[in-house]
Amino acid sequence: MDLKQEIINILLEAKDEIILNIENEGIKASGKTQKSLKVIEYDKGVRLVGGGGDAAPIGTLQYGRKSGKVPLNFREIIVKWLEDKNISTTPLPYKRQLSERWQPKFSSIEERGKYQAAYFIAKKIKNKGTDRFVNNNLNIYTPVQKEVKGKIEKIFLAKINEMLK
Repeated sequence: MDLKQEIINILLEAKDEIILNIENEGIKASGKTQKSLKVIEYDKGVRLVGGGGDAAPIGTLQYGRKSGKVPLNFREIIVKWLEDKNISTTPLPYKRQLSERWQPKFSSIEERGKYQAAYFIAKKIKNKGTDRFVNNNLNIYTPVQKEVKGKIEKIFLAKINEMLK
């Protein structure tokens, strides 16, 4: 087996281990980040990448999100997260009566409650960051990263020793 293929195999194992760590730590919502993990071959190398598109950046799973600027549609992202996590919210009834002059914004009081919860969650994240940002979970990819580095170093040392003989 050539060197590149050995490294690809190591990275494929690392990908599976990261996915398992995400599930073991209970931080899976939609599964998009796990599905986004890929081993990509380049002309002169190989890389394990993840995140992008509508998947969370892999670092967010381990380090959380710091306070500050949030995406324009952040409340909708939080609503989708609530649905993916199957988190229930308290229905929020309207105080006004339905009339020709006033129509509710949301289709149901359940949807209204979900959007209100999403608003406050988004506001907390914007102002203070996520709880994971305060208490990092270094069990997602850091141990895998160290393990991969050690395996690749051993392979290179073996190849160098083989060439020196």
